[in-house]
Amino acid sequence: ISLEKMANKYEQLSDQIGDSWKAVSGGSDSESIADEPPQSSPHPDELLAICLAVRNQGHDLPEWLQHHYYAMGIRRFYIMDDRSDPPLSTFQDTFGVPEEAVTIVYYDQSQHRSQNMQMYMYDECVTVYGVNNTWLALIDADEFLDAPGEETIEEVLRGFTPLTHIGAVGVSPRMHSSNGHLVPQESVRKAYTECLWDDPEGAGAGTDNSWIK
Repeated sequence: ISLEKMANKYEQLSDQIGDSWKAVSGGSDSESIADEPPQSSPHPDELLAICLAVRNQGHDLPEWLQHHYYAMGIRRFYIMDDRSDPPLSTFQDTFGVPEEAVTIVYYDQSQHRSQNMQMYMYDECVTVYGVNNTWLALIDADEFLDAPGEETIEEVLRGFTPLTHIGAVGVSPRMHSSNGHLVPQESVRKAYTECLWDDPEGAGAGTDNSWIK
């Protein structure tokens, strides 16, 4: 759970958009939301939005959404729902954030890609909704962005925005252990507080905390 995956996945998309998802589609005749014109938001001035590729995690979304909306100040979420049963839209009353902040796109079985469905959904999210926001974070439902320093996420991004040669921002992950829990807990943020490795002397060399995503 971390400040994470924004850079790595966004950079992958930079290299693969236009090629990867076409290869993944495998000639399917099912409709793609990317075949439609980009969808404008009623609030196009929002700096940052999150694209979330997810399946069958409706019970995890309230805490995830409330953290990013209220604690991180992010006001736009695009949830790409990969065949959830029941669809994630059935959980919307439990999300605890304004309904207009969340857009849910449901993919049924006929739209499923057998290879790299997650990347396909991220591609579609960027293609269709990317026009609305300067920055898009591409993360999962078990990943929480955080800003532990003096600056907010928005303040950090606004510092990079004028620099046109910067297309992505690297985010350092903080990996957590199970904290000794054997079954899922009610609150992810409260239950999992122990890092896998804290090594100030070795700077995390040779551990999972040595990489940037």
